[in-house]
Amino acid sequence: KTKEDFFNWLEESNLTEESFWEDIIKTIKYDNFCIQNFGHKTESIFLTRQDDLCSAIYSLITLNDDYLANELYQRIKNNESNFGDLASEFSIGKEKITKGLIGPVSISVNHPTIVELIKTRQIGEVTEPIRLDKNLVIIFRLEAFEKAVFDYRTKLELSKELFKSWLAKESISKIHSLKVKYGKSSK
Repeated sequence: KTKEDFFNWLEESNLTEESFWEDIIKTIKYDNFCIQNFGHKTESIFLTRQDDLCSAIYSLITLNDDYLANELYQRIKNNESNFGDLASEFSIGKEKITKGLIGPVSISVNHPTIVELIKTRQIGEVTEPIRLDKNLVIIFRLEAFEKAVFDYRTKLELSKELFKSWLAKESISKIHSLKVKYGKSSK
């Protein structure tokens, strides 16, 4: 809030004013370098990875009993029970500890059935029990969905990914050429 607060914070953080500004400038330079050198490739990558960049928050109850799944679905549908409370009590998945809540997560990291549910359900809609495989049945509710947008933030993040990938390849190439130059095997 004040200059005094700023200097107190610097001292508590073991920073000097110069190092603070150097860090900020370094970050800005890094971002600018990535955008200038790799930004022109990002739109095509965005278009091919758009689903990976979308994120969702959803609630889930995972069960291995069809009859229990139907009973819980009816209790939720008829407002007799709270989704989160039922997830905490009955779910057999890791969502049990978060009252059924999962996310935000990239939609591409999910089971194909859940990806389809994320893409096709309305926010707040509770699905009837759906079989994921021969042992698992789920009750699903979409809480939030964020569609990927090609904006400056996305362009910057994709530019940074491209830079890191380029840097890794260049490093491997340089190490290989040094091994060859000095007669060491690359095995």
